[in-house]
Amino acid sequence: MNPPPSHTELQLTQEERPLSFTPLPGRDEPSIWVSKIGVFNDWKPVEDNKLRVFTLHRGLNILWANPEGANPEENRLSGHGAGKSTFCRLVRHLLNEDSAGTTTFLEGLRRHFDNPWLAGEVFICGERWLVGRPLSDHGHHSFAFKGESLDFDFPEKPPRQGFKDYQGALESAAFGNLSEKRLPDSQKELDWQRLLPWLSRDQEAHYSGLLEWRHKDSEHKSPVLSHDDRGHILRLVLGLLNSQERELLEKYARESEHHERKVRERPRKESIVQNDRERLSVILGGVEIPNPDEAEADLLKQSLDQQVKALRESVDLAPAKKRHEEEMSPLIKELDNVRASWAFADDWATDLEELIEKKEAELKGETLPKPLAIEPRRRDGMNRMMKGLGPFPGYCSHYMTDAWRANCRIAHERPADADEVVEAVKQIAVSPKGPKEDEIARDKVELARRTKIVADRKSVLDTIQSKVNSLRALHATELARINYPNQQAGQIETHLHSFKQSYADLNKWNVEIDAHHEEKQKLTAGLQKLSEQHDSAVRGFQRLYDHFAKQLLGRKVAGEVEIKAGKTIHPEIVFGGKRESAALKVTKWLAFDLAAMVFGFTNRDCQHPRFLIHDSPRESDLARSIYSAIFTTVHELALLSGPEPSFQYIITTTEAPPGHLNQLPWRLEPVLDSSTDTGRLLGINLENIDLIS
Repeated sequence: MNPPPSHTELQLTQEERPLSFTPLPGRDEPSIWVSKIGVFNDWKPVEDNKLRVFTLHRGLNILWANPEGANPEENRLSGHGAGKSTFCRLVRHLLNEDSAGTTTFLEGLRRHFDNPWLAGEVFICGERWLVGRPLSDHGHHSFAFKGESLDFDFPEKPPRQGFKDYQGALESAAFGNLSEKRLPDSQKELDWQRLLPWLSRDQEAHYSGLLEWRHKDSEHKSPVLSHDDRGHILRLVLGLLNSQERELLEKYARESEHHERKVRERPRKESIVQNDRERLSVILGGVEIPNPDEAEADLLKQSLDQQVKALRESVDLAPAKKRHEEEMSPLIKELDNVRASWAFADDWATDLEELIEKKEAELKGETLPKPLAIEPRRRDGMNRMMKGLGPFPGYCSHYMTDAWRANCRIAHERPADADEVVEAVKQIAVSPKGPKEDEIARDKVELARRTKIVADRKSVLDTIQSKVNSLRALHATELARINYPNQQAGQIETHLHSFKQSYADLNKWNVEIDAHHEEKQKLTAGLQKLSEQHDSAVRGFQRLYDHFAKQLLGRKVAGEVEIKAGKTIHPEIVFGGKRESAALKVTKWLAFDLAAMVFGFTNRDCQHPRFLIHDSPRESDLARSIYSAIFTTVHELALLSGPEPSFQYIITTTEAPPGHLNQLPWRLEPVLDSSTDTGRLLGINLENIDLIS
C-alpha cells in the first residue's frame, strides 16, 4: 500500500488544479439576497403610493447615477447627490440594519410625507420574504411575511407580526453551520448586524482599510466593533479559524487587554516615583537620590540612618516639660478653684431665679410650664454646701436685709449711697405689698446680688483661663522648636519609605507588564504554528484572491494573503515588491471582498452568504481602467457560476458601466440624475436637501 500523500504534495496538487467557479451542492443560490425594494409615500405599499421600486436579481446589479444628466451644461455634478448611498442604506435597512439613512434624508422625507414606508422582497435560503419597515416616526412596527411578495393584499392598518421570525431566518441563514461565534475581544456573539457592515461598506469610509466598514459621517447605528473583533469576523466567516485557534485568540485578547491597561498606567506610577524622589531630595538639601536597587543606595541608607539617629539623639524634651509643669501647676490649681466658685455661684443664682418664678406663678394661681432646672434635693444639698463654705468674699447664705438687721460687719461695710441692693430695699420699703409679694421682692433683690457675684466670678475665670491658654501656646511653641530635629528625622524616614514603596510598586508593575508581553509572545508563536498547520485552507483562499487581483490589475501582479500570528488577515498586492498606493489599497479590499464572496460557494467551510454591496468605489481614487474591470470581472463570474448566478453583487457608480453592461438586466432602472427632480432616487427633490451621494 502506498503511503498517504504529504501535506506539501496535497497542496501542490491543489495549486496545479485550475480554479473552479462552479458552486458546491447546496451553494448554487445566495443564502441571502434582495429581489425588490421600494419606497412608498404612505401606507399601503401599493402602486398608487409608490415613489420608487427597484427590481434586482442574482449576479451583477449596477445602480448608475449619470454625471452628465439631462442638463450637462448647467449641472456637471448630476451623478452626485442623486441617492446612490441612500439606496444602499435602504437595502441595508431592509436587511435589518437599524438606521434607514442620515438624519437629513429622513427629516426631508418626513416633511414631504406623513407616513412613508420601505417594503421589499428578500430571499433567504431560497424562500421569499415580504418585509415592511416604517420610515415615519409614528411608532409603527416592522413586519415580515414568509412566502409573500409586493403583490400581497395589504390590510388597512400596518401589520405587526413576523419580523422576529424574519430576523431569526437571517441569523440562521448566515450562521447556521457556524458552531463557535464568540468574538474574543468583546466576548459578544457574532450576529447578522455585526456581519452586514463588512458585506456593505460605507461609501463615507472611502475603502480606507480592509476592516474599515463604517464611518461616523454616515450616522450608522451598527454595533461598534474593535479592530481585533472585525479581523476575527473575517476568519470565522471564511472558515480560516479552528477551535484551538479561537481559544488561543481569546487568551491573547485577555492578555492584550491586561498588557495595554498596565502600559497605560505605567506613566502615572513613574510620575509618583519621580515626585517621591524629588521630595526626598529637597528635605536632604538637594542630594541626588539613586534607585533603591543601585549600589549607591546602600551608602545613602547608611548615611540617612546616621543622620536620623543624630537628629533623634539631639532632642531632649524632659527639662522643658518639667519646667512647663512647674509653671502651669499653680495656675491650673487657681483655675480649678475659681471655676468651682463660679459654678457654685451660678447654680446658687439659678436656684433663686427659678424659685422666684415658682412663687410668682403660685401668686397668680398658675402652674409653671416646666419643672425647675435644679431639683429640690440638689438645691438643698447645694445650699448646705454654700453655707458650709463660710463667709468667703462675695458670698453669704443670708439675705442682705437680714444681715443688716443682725448688724453683720461685712454687710455694713458696703456703701449704702451707691449700692443697688440698698436702693432696692428702699423701694421695697415704700411699696405697699402683701407678705408674699414682699418675700418675692426681697428674693429679686437677692437675685440681683447673686447675679453680680456670678458675673464677677466669670470675669475672673475668663482672665485666668486666658493666662492658661497663653502659657500652653508658649509651651507648645517651645516644645515644637526643641522637637524639630525629631520631626526632621520622621520626615526623612517617611519620604524614604514612600520612595522605596513607590519604586517597588513600579518594579512590580513592570514585571507584570513583561509577563503579559511574554505570554502574548508565547500565544503569538502558538497561533503562528496553528496558522502554518492549516495553511492549505489559507492558500486555497489566496488562489481566489490572486485571481481577482490579476483580473483587476493585470497578469503581472500577484495577490498574497498572510495571517500574521494567527490574527487578522493581511492581503497584499505584489508587483516587484509590495505596493501601497491609494488606488492599489482600494483594489486590495475590492479583490478581497470578491474572493470572499466566491469562497462562499466554492468552499464548504466558508459561511459567506454570497451577498455583497460596493458603494461608489470609483470615488476612492480608483483608476478608471481598474474600475471598469470590476464590472466585467463580476459579469464573467456570474456566467461561470451557472445558469443562475450563485451570488448577488450590487455596485453604485457615477462612472458609466461598460457598453455591453449598460443595459438591462445588469443596470438597474431608472438611471439616477440629480439635475432633475424626477431623476433623483425617489423621483422628488426633498426641499432642496440633497440626498447623500
